[in-house]
Amino acid sequence: MEEIEISVCGTENPAWLLSEISKITELRSHRPVKVSFYIDGDTEIVSIEDPVNSNFSEGLMFFYCNGERIEFNSEKHNQYLKLLKDNKFTLLWSN
Repeated sequence: MEEIEISVCGTENPAWLLSEISKITELRSHRPVKVSFYIDGDTEIVSIEDPVNSNFSEGLMFFYCNGERIEFNSEKHNQYLKLLKDNKFTLLWSN
């Protein structure tokens, strides 16, 4: 995997985030990935987009700063999906 420099949730290169990106890019080295964030009050939310993945639950994932994934199609997931579509998330990294 290429060297990734990313700071999110007050941490440089959190292991859980690098692991999630690696899971996507190891399928095909030039597979596009985008990492974005949104601050929801006191909570920072991280999104990982894999636009090539046809399985929507794996193609767009939201996480809390501790690496806990927000359940697909839950109220929170759908709330953050709407915010992402409304361009409220800020791009941190893409390949």
